[in-house]
Amino acid sequence: MTTNGEVVQGNLDYDGRLILYIIQADQTNYINYIKPLILAEELQFPHVLSVIKTTDEWYYAIHPERYVPALKDWDDESQKEVIVFESTACLQYIAEKFDVDGVWKGKNAWEKGQIVSWTAYQTAGLGATAKYWLYFLKGFPNRQNPEPPMKAVENVFKRAMDPALYTSLKTVFFGFSKYLVLRYPIRSTDVNKTPIPTCPYVWPNGQGDVAKFLEGEENGKAWGQKFGRIYRIWSGTVGEIVITDPTHVKSIFYDSDKHIKATNNNSGWLMGELLGQCVGLISGAHWSRVRSQTSQHFTHGAAAQQIPHIIKCTAKHLENLHTNGPLSPKGTRLLDPVQDFKYLPFWAVANLLYGDLGTEMEAEMKELGELRERIWSRMIRGGMTRFEITRFLPWGAARELREFKTRWASFNRRARDACVHSQQDTPIVDMFAAVEEGTLQLEELLQTCDEMLFANLDVTIGALSWNLVFLATHQDVQDQIRNEIFENTSHPADETRIHKYLQNSRTLISASILESSRLRPLAPFSVAQAAPTPRLVGQYLIPAHTNFIIDTYKLNVQHEIWGSDGKEYRPSRFLDAKASELRYSFWRFGFGPRQCLGKYVADIIIRSLLIGLLTDWRLRFDGNVEDWEKKEGVWITSPDVALRCERVK
Repeated sequence: MTTNGEVVQGNLDYDGRLILYIIQADQTNYINYIKPLILAEELQFPHVLSVIKTTDEWYYAIHPERYVPALKDWDDESQKEVIVFESTACLQYIAEKFDVDGVWKGKNAWEKGQIVSWTAYQTAGLGATAKYWLYFLKGFPNRQNPEPPMKAVENVFKRAMDPALYTSLKTVFFGFSKYLVLRYPIRSTDVNKTPIPTCPYVWPNGQGDVAKFLEGEENGKAWGQKFGRIYRIWSGTVGEIVITDPTHVKSIFYDSDKHIKATNNNSGWLMGELLGQCVGLISGAHWSRVRSQTSQHFTHGAAAQQIPHIIKCTAKHLENLHTNGPLSPKGTRLLDPVQDFKYLPFWAVANLLYGDLGTEMEAEMKELGELRERIWSRMIRGGMTRFEITRFLPWGAARELREFKTRWASFNRRARDACVHSQQDTPIVDMFAAVEEGTLQLEELLQTCDEMLFANLDVTIGALSWNLVFLATHQDVQDQIRNEIFENTSHPADETRIHKYLQNSRTLISASILESSRLRPLAPFSVAQAAPTPRLVGQYLIPAHTNFIIDTYKLNVQHEIWGSDGKEYRPSRFLDAKASELRYSFWRFGFGPRQCLGKYVADIIIRSLLIGLLTDWRLRFDGNVEDWEKKEGVWITSPDVALRCERVK
């Protein structure tokens, strides 16, 4: 017979035509099913299409899992039937036997290598991923009545919580938790060799992401009560040693410039795509190289030179609140300390990086910020975004990530071009010059700018907003700071005096910022990093390259070094103590030689806002400290309260 592509139902014997097995088309069919059909049509060899049902018992003889595609042929030399299954294998078999000209299989070793590699990549890699996402999109719970993808995923999780299955999974992960403890042993140095207390592993995040950041304050209390001052949690499957004592902090962080930051902050693939190459999450020579090309505009001296620019940005922001916001004549006089000041640090740093952007690019940058915030919110929840397979998803965080990275790269190039055209000497011009010279990679530039703007936006607004809440609650301190402001700014023409005041870290306004950050740390736990050598922490010898994190509430608030009033708001404690006395007792920008790059700029922004706001307005909070609410679902601790404003008489 010579008919090519005849379609028959079910099983049939070989009759001289190669048999290609397929299934009836539906919405879950994907490209791997039809690739052999396309090649057969192109090569025009004798073949027949057998439409099978994957429930047919006879089909086990063709494929052990009753999948398609598969084929059956005849080998004249051995006089045996030939069975081939899986898309890549079928394509290679057909090309080898029927492509006499080498158009499809390759005519030389180079062509064959390219064809084999890309065929396997497209079928075994991308194709298999597409198969399962089509199943969730179009085939759950069945192909005839598919549910929407999120409903499908919800049902999968419901089924996964079946008591019998849950018991089985609990047993499996209990065993895996035991394996991790055995794989990464940490014991005491005494004769008992006691294992370090360790939280059981929970799939897939361990205690990372949600447990460590979104629910970290509550979990830190529970873990501390159960395990003590030194214990281990898992971020994914990577161990992190939790420390809470200044003595231990000093013994670990004295050489922080040599520390190794956790890969992608131990948060997985999506975090790596956003910030894995930024200056804040890299280490060693890599960090030194990137830092040398990006830090010169954020040193203490450089921050001082930016004071006029920051004062101008602050004045503009407050003017908008007076004109169109809650402080306007028709406004509510109720301030949201997060939302009403959210973009002040953002625009201050953006203008420092890019110069004058103009209205159109500012609007685009705000859109990018909102898109980036959605991606970050998904990343911090962990789960599937920890795994690289997420990159192949056609929707959700993966799609938004692709959009963000494309638009972010384009935005930065256009911002650089605009600065060059207008002859503005800005950091973005210098950083792109470093890229062109080969001393900085483009992805390092883009992610470091992301870190400076989007990641540090949350950090700065968290610190700024809590400071306003504390001052609104403590009228006596607010009055003292207002008097200090008047003393140092009563002569507007004397800019030098104002600038010195903004830079002075031994003022009450500066102490109030520190005290606010002490009582409300930006995050419940610090960023994970590893020391290059073993460290003795309490009774435990911690191997080199083991990650450490700090329980910030235990250190900043609850440790006995702060005295009997450690949980109370008293900014003067920072004026009474020497900086060296608190160096390893207070977590804010990090410890040791390596600390946050933007700390000087952040402090000047916060001080500048307090000066501008408290000069004209008295802040009040109509409630008690116990009434303070925190915003839910954000990784940086932020207040969710309203502050009443009254004109200063």
